[in-house]
Amino acid sequence: MSSPLGLFFSFCALGIFTCVFFVFSMSETIEFELVRPVNPAGVSFIKYLWGAIGARNRSLLEDRERRGELTRLIQKLGFALEEKVGGNKLVTGRVVLTLENGRPVRLALRDVKVWAETGALEGEVAVELK
Repeated sequence: MSSPLGLFFSFCALGIFTCVFFVFSMSETIEFELVRPVNPAGVSFIKYLWGAIGARNRSLLEDRERRGELTRLIQKLGFALEEKVGGNKLVTGRVVLTLENGRPVRLALRDVKVWAETGALEGEVAVELK
C-alpha cells in the first residue's frame, strides 16, 4: 500500500466550496518462492500458487471477480511457461504478483530454474509393515 490518497480542496470562481479527490493507483506486490519443482501446466502449480497467494492476501480469494482475474493470470502464466521451457518439465523460481487497487494485473516468474529428469531406477523399491 505504498501510494498515497491525495485530497485537494479548491474554491471555484463563484465562491462555492468544491472538494476534488485525486485517487492515485494503489500498487502492491506479493512475492514468494516456488521451492518445490512443479509442472507449470499441472494442477500442482495452480494449487501451489493459490495457496501461497491466499496465505498472503485472503481478500483476493474471497472476492469473486478478483478470483476470476487471478485464475486467468495463473493459467496464462502456466501456458506461457510451458511454451518457454517445453512440456513435462518442472520449474522453480520467484513468483511476483502485482496488484493495482486490489486487483491482480500482472503475474511473473523470475529466476526460473528448469528441473530435468536425471535418470531412471531399475527394479523395485518396496516396504512392508510386519
